[in-house]
Amino acid sequence: MKKLLIAAAAMAVVAGAQAQSSVTAYGILDYGYTETSNQNAAANVVKQRTTGSAGASASNRLGFKATEDLGGGLKGEAVIEFNVSSAGASSDALGGATASAAARQTYVQVSSATAGTVAAGYVYTAQHGTRAAFNAWGGNTPGNLAVDVGYVAATKADTGTGQTYASGSAATAAMMGDAGNFYDVRANAVAYTLPSLVNGLTISAGAFTSDKQTTTTGTAKSGNNGTQFQVMYKQGMLDLGAAMTNTDNASTANEGGNYKSQTIGASYDLGVAKLMVVRTIDEFKSDVAAANANNYKRTVNQAGVRVPVGKTTLIASYAKGEHEIGATPTGRDLQGLILAADYAFSKRTSAYISYGKAESEESATFTGVDKQTSIGLRHSF
Repeated sequence: MKKLLIAAAAMAVVAGAQAQSSVTAYGILDYGYTETSNQNAAANVVKQRTTGSAGASASNRLGFKATEDLGGGLKGEAVIEFNVSSAGASSDALGGATASAAARQTYVQVSSATAGTVAAGYVYTAQHGTRAAFNAWGGNTPGNLAVDVGYVAATKADTGTGQTYASGSAATAAMMGDAGNFYDVRANAVAYTLPSLVNGLTISAGAFTSDKQTTTTGTAKSGNNGTQFQVMYKQGMLDLGAAMTNTDNASTANEGGNYKSQTIGASYDLGVAKLMVVRTIDEFKSDVAAANANNYKRTVNQAGVRVPVGKTTLIASYAKGEHEIGATPTGRDLQGLILAADYAFSKRTSAYISYGKAESEESATFTGVDKQTSIGLRHSF
């Protein structure tokens, strides 16, 4: 009898320990049909592409999240999240979806209700989080000018790949080419989020670096380091947010420089409609006078609305801004429009149709135009 009691107690302890941790799989799979056209600056021609597409309304992903009760009010968490593609590889000039399993996020964090949260790894940045929070249409569609940074080289515009609405010189793209995935979307970072001091208020700060080693050989350099800061506030139907990023960039080709980004946003849910606005400013200044032609300042204001009508959500977004380029800045107009409808079969499965258009004044006589029409299905789990 005593042995049975001891065995039962041991099993209870093991079961209790196992109950303190869990692993959850999650993901999004988005697949559809997309027609894209791109009018590039170099040849002043329109290239069109019609294909099956992945991620038109939401980027595809597969992730695993592990949580553990560490005791004493502490909780541990680890996340591994990958890009996945539901479309086959393509080498089309307009850039087809390519199957991949690159990491979207990989981080470990420890949190406490009284001490806050410390996270370390490859994480979404505060800048991206703020822009996404006040974006009516979260998909990968031309027209999301305040969200899609898209530093596009002249060489990309020549072949019709990518969006032209944020085009600049090839040298700028060489220096800032990973900006969309490094500076503004994800970064190798250590971040700290304060415990809740005021109901609805979240404050976080962090430092990040690239995965390149910073080296110096004469005047040639490579590497990136920066800091970020974010404030988010929610009270009832009102949401407010702001984020700042400051990055010291060093490039072998261009001697580096300083990149700054600022975003502020707000949304208000009226019940019959949710209104959203976001303003973002991205600015780069070269370290050396010889590379001042690579300087730029990009300012975009974007407003959107989401209107629920039964199981359907109607979505509209409009953006307008200016892209100043060069040592003596020349302003170039930016403009974007998105119209979409999303029908929910359930909480996890939806069908959508979207239209996006982005325009960028490439020169005094030419405006680059991207258009995209998509229809597809999306499932999340």
